[in-house]
Amino acid sequence: MSGEAILAELERRGRSGVSGTAALRSVLSDLGVPGVPASQLERRLLQIIRSQGLPEPVRELGVGERHQYRADVAWPAGRLLVEVDGFATHGTPQALQADLARQNELIRQGWRVLRYTWADLWDRPTHVAAQITAVMASAA
Repeated sequence: MSGEAILAELERRGRSGVSGTAALRSVLSDLGVPGVPASQLERRLLQIIRSQGLPEPVRELGVGERHQYRADVAWPAGRLLVEVDGFATHGTPQALQADLARQNELIRQGWRVLRYTWADLWDRPTHVAAQITAVMASAA
């Protein structure tokens, strides 16, 4: 059974009141089970991508000259990656500095980088999808 199938089953059972599904989802994410997004933001991003009929991205792709970075989602053929930035992980001056240095390096290497926040994903999902679509189209 794939990670996505497991996640779908957890979503189904979680809605029916079965306890422990959130904890199991978290464990699967922590273990890096393929198909199980690592965060709520990543799950929301994938929902938007799929609901808009965009091509399925590669998750957790190693990028950079030595694959030292992990992209939340990417379309390698179009050299496009999308990052989602939650405040808990990216909300310090040090994290901002590291994020910007990483982004600049990836752009130098020819990647196009889009970044979104919680507000983007929940308040402006069609805008997020439209931007991703436009950047994909510009590569064609």
